[in-house]
Amino acid sequence: MTSTKAAAPATIQDVTVFDVDPHTGFMPPQVPLSRLPSQWEVWEATLDAAIAAHLQLGDKPGLTEKEMAESEMWRARVRQLPVVSTSELESSKIHLRRAHLVLSYMMHFYIQSLPPDAPIVVPRSLSLPLLRISARLEIPPLLTFSDTVLYNWVQRTPSDANAPTIDNLKTHTMFSGLIDEEEFYLGSARIELRGVEALELMRVTMDEIFTGDQAAIRRISGYLHKMASVIDELKVLLLSIRQRCRPDQYYNEVRPWLRGEDSDVNKRKWVFEGLEEDPSLKTPTELSGPSAGQSSMVHVLDVFLGVDHQSSPQDKPSFMSRMQTYMPKNHRLFLDHLASNPRPLRAFVMASKDAELHEAYNRAVLSLKEFRDAHMIIVTLYILGPARRAAKAAEAREMREPVEAADRKPLKGTGDANRFRFNSCPLFTSWLVSRSGDPTFMASKHEKLAVIFGGKGVFRMFRFQKNQSKEARFLGVRNGQVWVSYGPKTAVGFLLIPCTLAAPNPNIGTVINLRIEGGHKTIFEGPVFTRGHDIETAQGGKHPCDGTNLGANPSPGPTCTSALDDASKLKGFEYDGEFFPQFDDFNIQTIAGESQQPTQNQFWGLFLNYKAPKVGGCQQQVKFLDNVLFAWDIYHKDHALKLSGSQLAHVNQPVTLTVEDGDTGVPIAGAEVGGRTSDAEGHVSVKFDSVGVKTVKAERADSIRSNGLIIVVVP
Repeated sequence: MTSTKAAAPATIQDVTVFDVDPHTGFMPPQVPLSRLPSQWEVWEATLDAAIAAHLQLGDKPGLTEKEMAESEMWRARVRQLPVVSTSELESSKIHLRRAHLVLSYMMHFYIQSLPPDAPIVVPRSLSLPLLRISARLEIPPLLTFSDTVLYNWVQRTPSDANAPTIDNLKTHTMFSGLIDEEEFYLGSARIELRGVEALELMRVTMDEIFTGDQAAIRRISGYLHKMASVIDELKVLLLSIRQRCRPDQYYNEVRPWLRGEDSDVNKRKWVFEGLEEDPSLKTPTELSGPSAGQSSMVHVLDVFLGVDHQSSPQDKPSFMSRMQTYMPKNHRLFLDHLASNPRPLRAFVMASKDAELHEAYNRAVLSLKEFRDAHMIIVTLYILGPARRAAKAAEAREMREPVEAADRKPLKGTGDANRFRFNSCPLFTSWLVSRSGDPTFMASKHEKLAVIFGGKGVFRMFRFQKNQSKEARFLGVRNGQVWVSYGPKTAVGFLLIPCTLAAPNPNIGTVINLRIEGGHKTIFEGPVFTRGHDIETAQGGKHPCDGTNLGANPSPGPTCTSALDDASKLKGFEYDGEFFPQFDDFNIQTIAGESQQPTQNQFWGLFLNYKAPKVGGCQQQVKFLDNVLFAWDIYHKDHALKLSGSQLAHVNQPVTLTVEDGDTGVPIAGAEVGGRTSDAEGHVSVKFDSVGVKTVKAERADSIRSNGLIIVVVP
C-alpha cells in the first residue's frame, strides 16, 4: 500500500511501519503465535487447565458446590505460580502479544469465576507479569479487541498462504467454547478483512487530493462511491452474526467473561497485588473490557471521513477516544498520522463546489451512519434485550426465594404491628420491577409514607403520622402481593406490608425483522426497533397503534404496523391507510407509492412468521425477532416463499439453496433464484463470478417474493 506520490504531504505513507498490512489491514498477515516458548509454558498450561475444566462464572444462577470448588482449585493454582520474568519477552513484539493474550485470559478467568461478593485481588504471580508486558506494549492490563480478535485466530483449513481469509478463520482461545462466542469474534475479524479495500481507497483518494484538479475530483468521487459500497458490505457482515450467535447465549454465557472493572455489578475495584514492588509500574486507570469500539478499522473510517464523536466536555475524553487507548500502539500512531493530514478529505470537499463530489461524500457518510445504526441494532439484540430478560429472571428468583422461606413461618409481627396495605402504589412497585438500586425519594399521599430506596433491596421507610424512621427490606411476592419488612435491626419480629406488584412494562420496545415486498421490488428488509405508539396517516389521522384493541388487551406493546411506521421514518418512504374505529385499526392501502386496486382485487396483506394474523396490524402485538411481512397483491399469490441454504460460497463454485413455502415448508418448484430455477424438491444451484457479499431472492409469478439470503462469496 505504498503511495505512488511519496513526496506528497497529504499521502498516506507506507503503512507497514504502522503494522498495517496491504492485504490484511490491521489483522496480522500470518497466523499469530499460538504458544509461548517453554520458559513461559507454565502460563500456557494454566490457561489450558481453565479451559479444560470448563470453569463457570461466579455469578451464574444455580452454581453448584462442585463448580465453585473446581473454580477455587484453579484459582489456588494461579496463586501458587511463581512470578516468571518477562525481560526475555520484551525483544519480540510477537511474543509480547501472545503473553498479553494468555495472561489476560487467565486474569478474566480468575476474576469472573470469583463469587460476586468476593473482593477482586489479582495475585502477584499474574498481576506483575501482566502489568509489565502491558506497559511494554502500552495497552491496558486486561483483555482487549486485539486479544480476542486480531491475534486470536488460526486457519480453519491450513494452507501454504498462512494468511487470514474471510472463509478460513477459526478462533483459537475462548472461555465458553460455544459457537456463539466464536462467531462474535469472527464477525469482527471478517469486518477487519473486508475493510482492507477501504484502506486502499483512502490511499488513492489522498493522492488525488494532493493533485486536486478536476480530473482528480472525478476520480475521488468514484473512490467515495466505492467506499460507500464497502461500508455497506461491512454493515451486512456485522448483522450477519445473528445467523450463528444467539443473543441470550452470548449475553449470559460469553459476555460476562469479558467484563472490565467498570462493568462490575457490585462496583468492586480490581487490586493488582505486588504493584508497589515495582516502582516503574503505574496503577491502571483504563479497565474496560474488549469492545468493537476498540477496532482500528471502525476508527479509521471516522477519521478519514471527518466524523467527530466528541460529545463529552472538553476536559473529558469521549468514549471513542478512550477506546483508542486499548488499540495496539502502532495502530494508534496510524490514526494519529491520518488525523494530522494537512489536507483532510472533509475540508477538501467543503472547499469544492463540485456537486458530484458532494454527493459522493454524503453517500459515504450516510453508509457510515447506517453501519453505526447496525451496531446499535446489535447492541439492542445482544445486550439490551437479553439484559431486560435476565433482570426479570433474576428478580423472579429474588422474589421467589424469600417468599418460600416466609411461607414456612406465620405472617405476624411484633411491636407496632399495624398492617398497611399498598393496594395502589405504582411508584413503589415499579421500583421493585426495575430494581435500579439508585437512591430515589417516593411518597404515597394516601398512606402518608415516604420511601428512600438504596441498593440490594434495602431502603428507609418514614411514616409521617408518627415521624418514625426504620430500615425496611424487600421480602418477595406472595399471593400476588409484594411483602416488605421494617423495624429495628435488633428486633426479632418484623412488620409485614403487602403491596400489589405492578406488571413489567410490555411496551419497552423490541427488535423484529420487517420485510415489505412490493409488486416489482423489495421496498424494505431488515431489523427494526419498535414499540407501540401513535401513528398518523393522511387518510386515517392520528390513532394509537399499540395492540390495546379498544381495551381488549390490558397493556400496550409493539405491533406490526408500529414497525412499518418506524421503518418508513428510518428509510424515508411514505405509506397511507384508512382508520376504522370499529376495529381500532388502520387498513394499509399504500406503501412507497404502490396503492391497492379494489377493482382488480389487489390489496396489501400482512403475515406474522409467515402466517396471516387473525387481527390487524395495529392490533397484532409482536415479540423479539418476529418476522413481519407486508406483501402486495396477496389474493393472487399462492405462497409466501422462504429461501434458505449455505451463506458461504466460492467464486464460480455452485452452492445449493432451498425454496419452500414459508408457512407449510412444502418445497416450491419453478422459482427463480439468481437466474436458475428450483427443482421439484425446491433445490436450486447457483454460483457467483466475483467475490463480495451477495443477496439473492426467490421469485415465482404466483408467489410472494422470498426473504433475501445473504451469501459471502470468497475466492
